[in-house]
Amino acid sequence: LVLARCRWSSKRGPGVRIEWGARGRIEECEVGKCAHNAIHLLHAKDVSIQANTVRDAGGAGIFLYGGPTGGDAGYKVEGNTVERCGGAGIEVTRECEPTVKTNTMRDGNGQGLLVRGQSRGVYEENEASGHRLANVEVTDGAHVELRRNTVSGGKHVGLLFRMLSTGKVEENDVRPGPRPGVEVRGGAAPELTRNRVRGGGHIGILVRCGGRGIYTENEVEGTALAGIHVHKRAEV
Repeated sequence: LVLARCRWSSKRGPGVRIEWGARGRIEECEVGKCAHNAIHLLHAKDVSIQANTVRDAGGAGIFLYGGPTGGDAGYKVEGNTVERCGGAGIEVTRECEPTVKTNTMRDGNGQGLLVRGQSRGVYEENEASGHRLANVEVTDGAHVELRRNTVSGGKHVGLLFRMLSTGKVEENDVRPGPRPGVEVRGGAAPELTRNRVRGGGHIGILVRCGGRGIYTENEVEGTALAGIHVHKRAEV
């Protein structure tokens, strides 16, 4: 299946739904004003989503659910623009392991990128900005490789790790808004290496009670409060 240079919307359901082992490519399409998720993959296999524009979805802009047995479904999400969604710009769940690169997520009511449900994957050179919730949230036992992403503005945390999440977080550029640039909550244990946190109205890197992790060669400058704040009973 190839969907190329199409345009669609939906008053009641998702814009496009691919499921149960189906394969295909979605390229250079415009999806907008959907009641639910704009692009919805459920138990699909080897689906490529490239260079699409997604706006004003009621749910997630791009929703990725694991393959027929969970785990690696061969999803590739590259070069898409996702704006003003009611849910996350890109949501990854149910032990999914996609490659997510060079996407732009802006001005949504949820997270820019949400990885949960013990999912994994590689997330590189994406831009997430201006979201009501965390620009990037990793939760619920997920493990990510998060590299060279740009995170800026918004009303919440720049990068948020919680609920037993882990990962390698390397060379990201975080320019926070009124909340911490990076926040690690109890049970989470990421490895942060060579990241930059610049400016913002709060703490640069906040490790809350019960948070853990390894923090190496990071740069924090120009924050309104502490550059790095480690709560009691945190382990760093």
